[in-house]
Amino acid sequence: MGFRPKRRECSFRSTNGGDSWANVTGPSPLSSQRPATLYVATARGILKSADDGATWSVSLSAAGGASTVVSAGGAAYAGLMNGDVYRLNGTAWL
Repeated sequence: MGFRPKRRECSFRSTNGGDSWANVTGPSPLSSQRPATLYVATARGILKSADDGATWSVSLSAAGGASTVVSAGGAAYAGLMNGDVYRLNGTAWL
């Protein structure tokens, strides 16, 4: 699964390695190790959806917002606008 931002207000999602793209509302989610769980960097911080994007809640609050959330080596990392970087450890950002 991949995500490609097109404009600030919308994103496109591919589930077939980029062969085709579907417009999805909201920012670009990042899929975690659990298929239905998504994380996204927003002006409020990191949001999490446990139901494949149907609903969202704040996973990591950040007053200045978050710039990035990435998955590498089986771990998820969040970069905040203030330069701080967090690693997801279970359900807590450390």
